[in-house]
Amino acid sequence: MHVHDLTLHGTTATTLSRCPPCANLLFEPTMSVSISSQRQDERYASRQPDSLQSRLMLLINDQLHALPCDLSDISCGGCAVRVKLGEHVDVQVGVLRLVDPELGINLDVAGKLCWKQQTSVGVNTFGFRFRQRLEASMIDQLINQGVVTRRQVHRVRCDGEIDVRRAHGKEPVGYAVLEDCSSTGVRLSMDVLPEVGERLLLSSESGRSGSVSVVWSSTGSEGHHCGCLFVNVRSSRSINDAVREALA
Repeated sequence: MHVHDLTLHGTTATTLSRCPPCANLLFEPTMSVSISSQRQDERYASRQPDSLQSRLMLLINDQLHALPCDLSDISCGGCAVRVKLGEHVDVQVGVLRLVDPELGINLDVAGKLCWKQQTSVGVNTFGFRFRQRLEASMIDQLINQGVVTRRQVHRVRCDGEIDVRRAHGKEPVGYAVLEDCSSTGVRLSMDVLPEVGERLLLSSESGRSGSVSVVWSSTGSEGHHCGCLFVNVRSSRSINDAVREALA
């Protein structure tokens, strides 16, 4: 397997082609990075458009496996992805493949899994550190194409279950994961696809609750995702206090 360069709209990124396997993919071992480690790069939340195909390419027993995944966020130095690895949890290196024919995206980036956190049953969120940093212009293109969104406020990664209730008459939510939270809104993964403009009631295990309004929603390989804004200051304070208590 050979590393080469791929040009995307005039921007170059490190990639890995599907060629005969060899040891070039194997990086020298390094210490795992804690999820709480300081990140120097600004990270941008994925909007996971329906047309975006995300795959984590892993070399397992000299065979290349393409595992469906969901892009959680991305920066110039790496990203976070949600994926089912099954028995292959010890694999550390691979390639992130992002393809969107509608937006003209065809990007392969080599990297290494550097931290793991269980998101739901059978699904883990992994930190993926790029072998070669992306150029800032590529991140700008992803923002302009609506693949990721530029954050103006600090967000806290949560990846914890939360109770979500919809209005009477709508399909109830069986399970939901609070992916991250800020003073202005949240990002959720759920087993149902909410409607844009719909209001949801969030309730934590501690009993704190708050209302949000859905501003975008999409479907990925691991379920449905949405971004929401708090409808008032009280809701923001209540959910953020619950997050701080859970992470304390």
